[in-house]
Amino acid sequence: MEIVLEELQRAGLSFDDRNRLLPGMEWDEPLVREGFFRGEAPPAPSAKKPFTVELYDTRTRLAVKLITSNNYRLSGGELSRSSVATYDLLALAQKTVERLQASGKVNAVVFYDPLVYGGMSPQDQEKGIARAREQLRAQVHDFLRWLKARGPVEQPKD
Repeated sequence: MEIVLEELQRAGLSFDDRNRLLPGMEWDEPLVREGFFRGEAPPAPSAKKPFTVELYDTRTRLAVKLITSNNYRLSGGELSRSSVATYDLLALAQKTVERLQASGKVNAVVFYDPLVYGGMSPQDQEKGIARAREQLRAQVHDFLRWLKARGPVEQPKD
């Protein structure tokens, strides 16, 4: 999130709230009992989970969310049905921004961790991390170019 915040601030955007809970934006999380994947128990009913955004500007209601493998489930990502976790961060980011915009309550931008795999060696892993950071920075720059072409962010109408 540091990269996102740094680039947005460099462009003159400011945020007065962090880790803001968005009321009315809860998502359903299926409650799964241990052993379900081995066929030992069926899925239970769902529970409502709160939805938060990392950065928020109360003046313009601009909400900024970063989807990562660490917050994938907390952001509404589906639980992997295998012993190896899988993450479709781009699809979840697209779904999330559509959901936020459809609410009419916030202006939203959602970024996602590119998860670049560098390789097995420490040097290759460092190269992968560097590429992922640059790709995330590129996402922010794409948003800033779009924002500049669109004009200033205005508060959504209630």
